Amino acid sequence: MLKKTVSVFLSALLLAAALPSAAFAAEADGTPLPQLTYQTHLSHIGWLDSVSSGTASGGEGEVIEALKLELDADDDLGLSYSGHVQNIGWQEPVTAGEIAGTTGRAYRMEAVKIGLTGADADRYDLFYRVEVAGFGWLGWAKNGETAGSENMAAAMQSIEIRLLPKDSADAPQTGSAAALNGLSLSAKAHVAQLGWLDPVDRDTLIGTTGRGLQMESLSLSMGGLPSLGISYRVLMKGLGWSKTAEDGEAAGTTGQAIPLRAVQIELTGADADSFDLYYQAHISQIGWLDWAKNGETAGVVDFDYRIEALRVTLVSKGSPAPGSTAVHSCRSYLADSGWQEPVSGGMTSGTTGQAIPLRAFAARIDSDSGLGIRYSVHLSHLGWRDYVADGRTAGMENDLEQIEALRIRLTGAAASYYNVWYRVHSSRFGWLDWTCNGESAGTEGYGYAAEAVEVVILPIGSPAPGKTANPFYRYASEAARYADGVLDQIGRNLYAAFNWASGKIRYASTPQPPANADHAEFYGVYGFENHKGNCYVMASVFYWMANRLGYDAHLVEGSVPLRSGGMGPHSWCEIVINGATYVFDPDFTYETGKNGYQITYGTSGTWRYSNYRRVN
Repeated sequence: MLKKTVSVFLSALLLAAALPSAAFAAEADGTPLPQLTYQTHLSHIGWLDSVSSGTASGGEGEVIEALKLELDADDDLGLSYSGHVQNIGWQEPVTAGEIAGTTGRAYRMEAVKIGLTGADADRYDLFYRVEVAGFGWLGWAKNGETAGSENMAAAMQSIEIRLLPKDSADAPQTGSAAALNGLSLSAKAHVAQLGWLDPVDRDTLIGTTGRGLQMESLSLSMGGLPSLGISYRVLMKGLGWSKTAEDGEAAGTTGQAIPLRAVQIELTGADADSFDLYYQAHISQIGWLDWAKNGETAGVVDFDYRIEALRVTLVSKGSPAPGSTAVHSCRSYLADSGWQEPVSGGMTSGTTGQAIPLRAFAARIDSDSGLGIRYSVHLSHLGWRDYVADGRTAGMENDLEQIEALRIRLTGAAASYYNVWYRVHSSRFGWLDWTCNGESAGTEGYGYAAEAVEVVILPIGSPAPGKTANPFYRYASEAARYADGVLDQIGRNLYAAFNWASGKIRYASTPQPPANADHAEFYGVYGFENHKGNCYVMASVFYWMANRLGYDAHLVEGSVPLRSGGMGPHSWCEIVINGATYVFDPDFTYETGKNGYQITYGTSGTWRYSNYRRVN
């Protein structure tokens, strides 16, 4: 199996997740809390406005250079805080209103300690956490503990502080690593013709690219946190998976020319849950694959490709991945607003709950993955359209057509290693189930618009992203589609359907069905399209509406007495309800004005039905 870096456009807005916020205004007994505010000085912006307890200050991609806290409290409660600063180290503590860090020197703050002082300090807890460049948000520190990093040249980018009553139920959960000290990840590879290469740090290429040289063994080690380790194993050609190696041990072989095909790497130790470990493999004939993480497989399992290089990186738990872990992206053209912005794979393209049909669709793969993508759409009046590929528009950017269904396939050298999964949100049915690899998703023949699409590309052998039972609904007949249209207008009710069949079909001579034609289909379509016909037409249109309402309905043909004497051909319906068979005869009601709804054979005042049989 492969994990591959590819990206496709699905159109939707990506909203930044709001940072945690809390406004703890009072203690349990109603006493107002002291008011804590703070502000940060950013490298490219300067001082930001003050924020209150529970609000983050800073910004992703920025560097905090200084920090200032204010406390509105009586003389029995104060603050003491200090910063760890680039080229300086730990500064002397300062008090409320004073600056920790520096301004005008372009020195980054890397860590902070914040504590309460005074006689009332034991009445409160002070919680704080920082966002560190390359690691994201770390865990919560408390009451003078260190938050941030040391000996890693990593800047603080944001900080959040919360002042709470002692042992408050609103206290954030602690235990995850709040401080990093010299955290490092060292890796080295044994490469064909070159032997063991020098160790490299995280985020540095391990192995070689562009030289066609296979990796044959791997060694990884962690440093800086005694409670954080690393384990790994490799898949070797002809030998299978190695035993699990740990912290500097070699996984693989040397001197035997046996290439590595895949790797699995994960963190160990008490602090393993504080981080996500990402890694990606460079494969012969394919190139860089997608990022895997935390023990997932990166590389090739079932095919004779070889790992030539790896990248490994470490981020704080929940922080963004270092690159694509999806396989595609798509975008959609909406009826009321045109093209949406592209979104990445697995996200929703289009809308739900707004009754806005899709008019057009486009997808493409944004990498040198060896993959392409092609797709076809079913339009409301034009049916299935020809396949288009790689970012071209499928559908029509006008108000005349709407997408009802689509099919998607992968192309390219790596297509045999992936499944492309997709599902459609239908205006009538909501989200349908998932299907893959060119199968139809959505509806056909109903006239129901597709309103949204989701697409995911996964390695062969990966489970489907969800249920797969019902990805596509297609009318087996044109008459069924007409029946649903009428029911949508008159109400989905059996009695209303009977009244429509006996009251809206004007009696008229009717063409004979072709030889071997389905009588219910032929007469039903004729009646729905022309609103006229004989007893066969009336019975057929009612049959189709009853069928669409879920009843055990049957079209019946037989004989009834003629006014002129003798017996003549006739058609009506039977419906089985709770085990009993009832007659529904729209033409009887049309001709006599009497009740032909849910009667039984031999009911007084009705026709004498004979020589009859069900035709479906």
